[in-house]
Amino acid sequence: MESHIRALDTLGVTSEKCASMLYPLVESCLPEETLRAWQRHSQNIATGGPDKSKNRLTRVLEFLRSEVEGEERIQLARTGFGLGTKRERVPKEKDVPEIIPTAAGLLNHENQNSPKSPKCIFCSKRHTSQDCFQAQTMTLPEKKNEVVKKKGCFSCLKVGHLSKDCKVQLRCLLCSQKHFPVMCPELPRKKEITAVSHKENDSTIKPSLANLSHSPEVLLKTLIVSINIGGKSRPVRVLIDDVSHRSYILRSIAEDMKLNPVGSEAMIHALFGGVNSEPVEHIRYDVPVAKLDGTYHCSLHLLDQEKICSAVPKVPRGPWLGELKQRKIWISDVGNENSNVDILIGADLAGKLMTGQVKHLKSGLVAIETKLGWTLMGQLPGKTRSEVCSLVVSSLMSCDASISNLWSLEAIGINDPTETSSRAELELAAKEHFLRTVRVNEEGRYEVHLPWVEGHPKLGINRDIAEKRLLATTAKLKAGGRFEDYAKVFQEWLSSGVIEVVPDDGADEVAHYLPHRAVFKESSSTTKVRPVFDASAHAKGFPSLNDCLEKGPNLIEQILVILIAFREKRIGVVSDIAKAFLQLSVTSRDRNFLRFLWWENSLAKKIRAYRHRRVVFGVSSSPFLLGAVLEHHLCIAPVHLKRTAELLHRSFYVDNCVSCVDDQDELAMFIQESQELLEMGKFDLRGWEFTLPGDTVAVDQIQDVPVLGLLWNKLDDTLRCDVKGTGQTEALVTKRKILSVTHQVFDPLGILCPVTLQPKRLLQATWKSKSAWDTELPREITETFVKWAEEIHLLNEIRIPRWLIGSSSSRNSWSLHTFSDASKAAYAACVFLRAKTERGIVTQLVLAKSRVAPIKNVSIPRLELLSCVMGTRLANVVMDCLNLHDSPRFYWTDSSTALSWIKRDDQWATFVGNRVNEIRSSTSVDQWKHVPGNLNPADLPSRGCTSRQLLNSRWWEGPVWLKASPNEWPVSHLNCDEQEVNKEKRKTVSSLLAATTGWGVISKHFEDLNVYDKIVRRIAWLSRFSLWIRKKKNHYESSCLTVDELDGAEKKLLLAVQKEAFNPKLDFSKGVAVAQELKEATSTVIFTSSINRLHLHRIGTCKKILCLKRRQNELLAIYHLCELTFHDPMNYAANIKD
Repeated sequence: MESHIRALDTLGVTSEKCASMLYPLVESCLPEETLRAWQRHSQNIATGGPDKSKNRLTRVLEFLRSEVEGEERIQLARTGFGLGTKRERVPKEKDVPEIIPTAAGLLNHENQNSPKSPKCIFCSKRHTSQDCFQAQTMTLPEKKNEVVKKKGCFSCLKVGHLSKDCKVQLRCLLCSQKHFPVMCPELPRKKEITAVSHKENDSTIKPSLANLSHSPEVLLKTLIVSINIGGKSRPVRVLIDDVSHRSYILRSIAEDMKLNPVGSEAMIHALFGGVNSEPVEHIRYDVPVAKLDGTYHCSLHLLDQEKICSAVPKVPRGPWLGELKQRKIWISDVGNENSNVDILIGADLAGKLMTGQVKHLKSGLVAIETKLGWTLMGQLPGKTRSEVCSLVVSSLMSCDASISNLWSLEAIGINDPTETSSRAELELAAKEHFLRTVRVNEEGRYEVHLPWVEGHPKLGINRDIAEKRLLATTAKLKAGGRFEDYAKVFQEWLSSGVIEVVPDDGADEVAHYLPHRAVFKESSSTTKVRPVFDASAHAKGFPSLNDCLEKGPNLIEQILVILIAFREKRIGVVSDIAKAFLQLSVTSRDRNFLRFLWWENSLAKKIRAYRHRRVVFGVSSSPFLLGAVLEHHLCIAPVHLKRTAELLHRSFYVDNCVSCVDDQDELAMFIQESQELLEMGKFDLRGWEFTLPGDTVAVDQIQDVPVLGLLWNKLDDTLRCDVKGTGQTEALVTKRKILSVTHQVFDPLGILCPVTLQPKRLLQATWKSKSAWDTELPREITETFVKWAEEIHLLNEIRIPRWLIGSSSSRNSWSLHTFSDASKAAYAACVFLRAKTERGIVTQLVLAKSRVAPIKNVSIPRLELLSCVMGTRLANVVMDCLNLHDSPRFYWTDSSTALSWIKRDDQWATFVGNRVNEIRSSTSVDQWKHVPGNLNPADLPSRGCTSRQLLNSRWWEGPVWLKASPNEWPVSHLNCDEQEVNKEKRKTVSSLLAATTGWGVISKHFEDLNVYDKIVRRIAWLSRFSLWIRKKKNHYESSCLTVDELDGAEKKLLLAVQKEAFNPKLDFSKGVAVAQELKEATSTVIFTSSINRLHLHRIGTCKKILCLKRRQNELLAIYHLCELTFHDPMNYAANIKD
C-alpha cells in the first residue's frame, strides 16, 4: 500500500488529495478483529490524542504498521523460546453446490467423501454451468447441442436426467420459464453482438504510452434538456441517479446562465465505504428546465457543485437505435464520445419525473420514459471502451463507397417479392398523407406539406453551424472566382419568388437552418451551377431535418424498369423538367424549417436569413414529393390526354422523362401533348432529345446523351455504360480501394456483369481474410485487381442497340429465353429476347445479373437452383416491362439435378422446396429445358471474365444456336444423379400396417379341429351364444343343437370361405347362379355333375375351382387350396369304392 502511495506522490498526487478516496477502500479491506482495534484506536485519537492533526489515511497506515510490528514481536518471542505449538491447519469451509440426486449418481462412489465443484457442461471446467463465460459467447443451438452431447438437463444443466424429470425449482429472469438465463431464447443473438462490434470499428483510436480499458460498458440514465431563462436557451446534459439524496447543477452552468440563488444549504456527503465528508456549503437555485420539443416545462431545486462526476458515456450508435426508431422512441443523448454531466437529478426529484413507461430491448438495454424525454440504461452487448491517458491520435476514415450500397444496387430486379410487397405497405401511408394535404395554391402551383415522421423529436437550433459553413463556402467560391455566379442564382430565386427574406419579427420563431454548397456541372446545357442544401446537418445532440421526414419509396428500383421499356420501340425520346423541385410550393407553416443564410449583398459583409418557398433540392423527401405530385397530376389528366398521361406515368424518374415511340407522327404528338399536360401544373418539359430513323445527326451536336446513368449515342442509336478510369493503379490497393473502383461501374442492365464479378470475388476474399479497410492486401489479390483495373477502359467500347429488335417485327414472333448457371464462385441468369424481323432472326440481351456465392459453403446443385430462381425473377421483370405475358417463354439450365427438382411434384426439403414453389408459381414445368453447359450463355457471367474477353465474345448478342429454327435447338435427355436428387427429399415418417390374409377362417379360428362336422358344430354353438347375449332369444327348448342351427352354421362357414377366396362383391349365397359369375370372374369353365352329399370331387378342366354339393341342384365353389379340400385319404378311397 505504501509503495502505491509513494508512486502517486511522484506523480504529484499527494496523500492529502487522495485520502478521501483511498481511506474507505483501505478500511473496507481490514479483517474484523483489526477493524475493531482500529475503531478503538481512532476513538482515542478523537478524544484528544497526539495524532489528531494528521489525516485519516496517514493514521490508519501508521496503526497498521504498529500492529504488524507488534505481531512480529509476539511471534518472534513465542517461537524463539519454543512456546509455539504446531496446530493443524483447518481448511476453510467452502460453499459446496447442492448435488441433485439422480439415478446415475448412485453409481458414483469415488466422490462421496470428497465433494468437489461440479464440472461445467459447456467447457468441462470446475464451475457451475450457468456461470460459464464460454457459454455466454455461444448461440442457443450450440448450447443445446452441448447439453445433448453430455446427456444433460436443459433446465438445471446437470447430467443424469432429462428436463421433464427435473425437480429443481427454477424461474428465468427474462421469460419466467423453467431454465437458467443462460439458456433463455430471448438473450441477444451472437450475430447481433458481433454486428455491434464491427460497427464500432469505423472509428480507430491509436494510443501510446498508457491505455486503460473498461469492459463491458454500462449506460447510465442520461438525456438532454434545455434551460430557458430570460430569453436565453441552453441544452444541458442530465444524469438521473436514484441513489443520490439531492439534485445538483454545475456551478459553471449556474453562473453562465446567471441563475438567481434562492438559498443555501450545508451538506455532508457520504463517500464510498460509509465515510462522511466535512460539511460543504451549497447554493440552491430554482432552475427552469424544459423538454427539447417544448411539450413539458418544470422548475427544479438544484444545489451547485464544482464537479458532479467524471465523463459519462453517451448512447453509442448500434442496432438498438433502429429498434427504438421502430417503436417511435427518440433518445436525445446519442454519440460515441464521453461527456460531462451538467445536472444530476437525485431521488428527491426523479420520482416526480418518471412516467412508468419501460421498454425492454432485444439487446438487453432498457428504455425508460420521463417527462423530460426517453433515456436508455443497461450494459452494452459486446461493447468495449478504451481510454487513453496521453498522446492520442484519432483516425476517422469515412468510406466513400458503402458495401451495403453495392449489394443493394446489385439486387435490383431480383429482390424477393415478399420484400417488395412489404415495402409497398409501408409506403402507402406516406402517399395517403400526401393525398390528404396536397392542394393547388393561388399561383396555380401544387402546394405540399413536408412529410413529417409521426412523433418526431424537436429540431435543435443550428444557426451557428450554418454560419460556419457559409463562411467556408464563401471563401472557397472567392478563391475559385465563382462567387458572382453563385450569388446570381440566389438573386434570381429571390426575384422569382423561390425564396424570401425572413422578416425581422420572425427571428425568434422556432426554425431550422440548412447549410449549402455550390455544385458546378460544366457539361450541363441548362444549369451550370446549382446550390445543394445539406438537410443532414444537425446540432450536437439533436436530429437533422432528414431524420424527421419520411423518405417515401425507393426510387432507384424504377431505373431498371424505365431502361428496359426505353428499348422497346423504334424512336427513343428523353427530356427533363426545368427546375422541377422549384415548381412545388411548400406550405407556409413548414417554411421556417427550410431557412438558410446568405449575404445581404455582393459585398458579403452582412449575413441575412432567407427561407425557401419551394421544395428544396437536397432534402431526402423532395424526390418523393415531386414523384407524388407528378403521379397525382397525371391521374387527373383530361380525357383527350389520358393516353399520353399513361405513357408519361411509366416514363418519369424524378424529373427525367425517358420513353420511346413507334414513328414520327407519334413522336410529334407525344411532345406536344406532354408539354400541354405538364404546363397545367406549372411544369416546363424541355431539353428534348430523340433519334429519327434514317436521319443523320449533325456532327457538332452532342452525340452521347446521359440517360439514367447510361450514355445514349444518337448517331448509331446505341447504349453503353459510362466507365471512368480508376486513377493511379500504382496506389496502395486496399479493400476500400477495390470497393470504390467497383462502385464506379454503374451497370443496371447487367451488360458488364461477367467483368464486374471479379472485383466482387476479391472483396469476398478480403472479407473472409478479415482484412482491414485501409491495410494493403496480399500480393496475389493486388496483382489480380491491378490487372483487372487496367483493362476496364475497354468496357467503354461495348455498345448494345437501344432498340432491342432493330427492325420491324410482329410482336407475335417475340419469345423470351432465360438462361441460368452456377459455379463454385457465383451464380447468374440472363434473359434474351428472340424475334423474327425483316432482317431475319434477332436475339438480344435484355437483362442479366450475377451474384457471388455465399461465404457459407453451398452445394453446386443448390447454387444452380438459386440461379433458376434469379432467372425466374428477371423474366418476370422483363415480362412486366415489355408486356410479354402472352408470348412464349423458355427457361434453360444445364443442371439436371435442379431441373429434376423443378419438374417433379415431390415433397422437397425446406431450402429446395421454397425455391421450387416460387419457380412453379410463376412458370410452367413444360417451359423448363435442358441445355448443354458449353451452349449456355449464362456460363460466362457465372464464372467471370476479363474486359477484353467480354469485348471479343459479343456475349450480349446471344448464343448462335438460338437464331436457328426451334428444330435445330439442342435436345438433350435428362440424365440426373438420383442420389443427389433424393438428398433433398423431405424426411417423412411413414406408418405401415402389415396385414396377412390366410386361407383363413379355419386355420385362424379352428386350428385345433380337423373334422368338418366339429367345425360346423362350434360355429353353431357360437351363434347360439351370440344371440343369447344380444337377448334376441331368452331361452332354448333343448340343450342340443337343432337342424336349423347346424344348417345355418354350415352356410356361414362356406360363405366366409368363398368371400376369402374370390371377389367379395359376388353373392355366393345364390347357389347355382354363382357359377356364371365365377366363370366371368376367374375365366374358368365350371362343370356340374351329380356327386354324393358333402363329398368333394375335382373337376377335370378346373384347377382353381372345386364344387361342393350340399343339396339337390345346389353347387358351391370352393378354392382348391382351402382347408376344406384337405381330407382323409382313407375316406376318399372308400367313397370311390362305393
